Amino acid sequence: MNFIKNNLLACIGLTIILSSLYTFMNHHQSLDQSTSTVPSDQNNQCIQSYVKELELEEKTLWDELGKLHITKENCLEQKMLFEEEYKQIKGPTPEELQSRDVISSKTNQLIETVFNNFHIDTNAITIIPYKDPGNSTAAANDLCLFIDEDSLEQYSEKAQKFILGHESQHIIFKDDSLRFILDILIPIEKRTEKEIDLLNKLYRFQEKRADICTILKGRDYADGSLEFIDALVLKYGDTPGITHPKISDRLQLATNVLKRFKDQNVIA
Repeated sequence: MNFIKNNLLACIGLTIILSSLYTFMNHHQSLDQSTSTVPSDQNNQCIQSYVKELELEEKTLWDELGKLHITKENCLEQKMLFEEEYKQIKGPTPEELQSRDVISSKTNQLIETVFNNFHIDTNAITIIPYKDPGNSTAAANDLCLFIDEDSLEQYSEKAQKFILGHESQHIIFKDDSLRFILDILIPIEKRTEKEIDLLNKLYRFQEKRADICTILKGRDYADGSLEFIDALVLKYGDTPGITHPKISDRLQLATNVLKRFKDQNVIA
């Protein structure tokens, strides 16, 4: 029985890994045609370099987590076991299922545009208006996108696209359900300093990956990233960089991605 179970998990794990890689590459095969100035194979070369860097960084993190007896395979097994519980806790309430009507048609249209850009089925995600005490403009779990529309409208359309694109990556990579499982495997109240530091490092990677994957989608998203992060600098200065990268690090990352593309003549 264990042999069958282990092989089933291995097959499912391989399917998810291959699906994630396909999704990642499908989303980032090339920049928007309107912004490309060289053949698509050059676009792919630039994007492939970031794909490899992210894959290597993620592997290193899982190797470190392995020392705490936390493996990707173990997390996959737990995701299967707790799938229904996750849906019950993190899924939309009946009232929230109707709440998309509260969002303006303009914002709904922009969400659909961004989700279509990243090949996300808008019917599979519930759009929920919210006011975050931490002043976050948007947030996402595997099942829902939360929007503070008043906050979103303070930014340009390009910055709004970047914000929504960033959250779409958390949906694609199912970052929240991984956090959910890690909270079960390593209960918050029992975590050692080493475990806290390592998990925060993983969470910062999730945010970094969301930024990079969004920026790589096209010039609007790239420009929007700088506009949005510049606005964060003006509003908050810098941040400590615990579960999210420092704002200064996010700004440097966005600047570096754009510079690399410009140096290689991928975007003007």
